Amino acid sequence: MSSKSIEFIVITFYYDLAQFYMLCLSMKKYQDKQYKIKIIFNKNNGSLNGFDQFEKIIKDQLYDFDVEYIITPEEVTCVDNGWISQQILKWYLAYHSTAEWQVVLDSKNFYIRPYKISGLEKGVPGFTIPGSDVNNWSYDELDKSYNFLKNYKNEPPQRYAAMTPWIWNTSKIREMLDILWPDCVWTKLDNLPGTEWFLYLSWIGNSIRYYPRQCVTGIWGDCIFDKRLVDGIDNKDICFWTHHRFATSDESLELTKQVIKYSGIATDKEITQWQRYRESTI
Repeated sequence: MSSKSIEFIVITFYYDLAQFYMLCLSMKKYQDKQYKIKIIFNKNNGSLNGFDQFEKIIKDQLYDFDVEYIITPEEVTCVDNGWISQQILKWYLAYHSTAEWQVVLDSKNFYIRPYKISGLEKGVPGFTIPGSDVNNWSYDELDKSYNFLKNYKNEPPQRYAAMTPWIWNTSKIREMLDILWPDCVWTKLDNLPGTEWFLYLSWIGNSIRYYPRQCVTGIWGDCIFDKRLVDGIDNKDICFWTHHRFATSDESLELTKQVIKYSGIATDKEITQWQRYRESTI
């Protein structure tokens, strides 16, 4: 596929400084340079606290890439709920994109090996909601999104979990927003009837085929050591590790440090810097 048909996006904010640092280190080693990267620094209650550090990380680590980074656009600044605004910002980047597809990353994701993209028109990798150990939140949010959209789409959505990375089609985002919220301003979306990803899945139905393929594992919340987290890390499909900022236990940090060393994305000095960033934003 043409490099101009795909781009990578990241929405980040001050409290993800450490996670963003590790993501950029991993991009420097494993990101495919043919793709553009777009980054939005989401203001924290209108504050630019920490932006200079983010800018330095980008300039120090991603100088060899096609990177565009901005602060929260004024159209979205009035949305003061951070969890909602980061969802709207993902839509914002999709709506204004000239690329056909976007790979959506969070700061808590980082590469452990290169991620290859091909043939998205034939099928897009996604995450099924597992039949056991069910994520009730995912089910509830997907159902909520579908119930909101069922007057527009009567085809049940494909059941995929809300974990990044994910890949979505920008024209479908524009179509959905133009029909559901015509001529809206972004701040009118500050009470979403679902989450950005599940509304998208409910909108597309089966018009874009997703297929189950795990490409990420890791720590989404705090936990003690669990060998299941690293089972399959040698699987070539698993290209990303996740470490959430809430994962602060010694066991969680040690596990992620092992993965960082396994993937060769950071030196001991850089791992120490990652820990300093983490401690400064707790």
